[in-house]
Amino acid sequence: MAPGVEVRQLAAIVPTEGENCGALAVSAPGAVVGPTRLWMKTTNVGGGFGGLRGRSEWMVPPGCTATDCRILYLHGGSFMWYSGVDYIYQPLTSRIAAAAGMPVLVIDSRLSPEFTCLDAIEDCLDALVWMDANGPDGPAKARKLFICGDSSGGGQVHSAEPSLPASPLIVRKLFICGHRAVFR
Repeated sequence: MAPGVEVRQLAAIVPTEGENCGALAVSAPGAVVGPTRLWMKTTNVGGGFGGLRGRSEWMVPPGCTATDCRILYLHGGSFMWYSGVDYIYQPLTSRIAAAAGMPVLVIDSRLSPEFTCLDAIEDCLDALVWMDANGPDGPAKARKLFICGDSSGGGQVHSAEPSLPASPLIVRKLFICGHRAVFR
C-alpha cells in the first residue's frame, strides 16, 4: 500500500429476491452502498476468490476534497479472475491514487462464466455514473472523471466507450487513459 492512502470499503447493492434466486444475500452492514451488485462466484474460486462478491473500494490519498477529480480503475484477469478489491490490486491502485493525488474507485465487476463480459462493461458504466455523483466522502459531483485499467480491464475501458454518448454530462468531463474522450 502507498503511504498515507486510506482504503474505504463500499457495500454491494443487494439484488431483489427475484434476481437473487431467493437467496438470503446480505451486503456489508452499515457500509455505504457502492455502484456494483452483489453476485456469487462459483467457478475459478482458487485462492479465496469465490463466494459472495460485488463490493467496491475507494483508495483515498491525503488532501482530497469532495469535488476532486476521480479515477475508475478496472482490473484485468481475462474477465474470469480477480477483482479490483483483491489484495493483489491494492498496492497498484493505492500507488495510482497517491501519484495522481486523486481518489481511485475499484470495483468487483461480474465475471465469466457466471456472467458475460457485457455484464462487466455494464458494471463499468454503472460505476462511472455512480462515481460522477458520489465521492469518497459521500454524495458530491466530480469535476473530472478518469478511467483506466490493465489487461482485460483496459479492454473494458475501450469497450465501454461507445456506450458513453448516452451519458453526455459524463462524457464532457471524462478522460480515457489520459486522453480526452472525443465523440461526434
